[in-house]
Amino acid sequence: MELIFNEQKATMKVAAEPKQDAACPRCGRNACERIKRGILVKTFLPWLKLKRYRCHGCMHAFYKVKS
Repeated sequence: MELIFNEQKATMKVAAEPKQDAACPRCGRNACERIKRGILVKTFLPWLKLKRYRCHGCMHAFYKVKS
């Protein structure tokens, strides 16, 4: 989708659908998206195979072991 304002082009990104590869441990919904790992996990535990997710339903952030 393109928007034009005063002869300048501006692009608009459409939000992607959340991936369905993780279920929230708090509410059980599958509407979770990947988010960046915390700086402490990245710095001190880089060998751990963890993915961080945030639930769109309850906004709970959680880690899941990579498969």
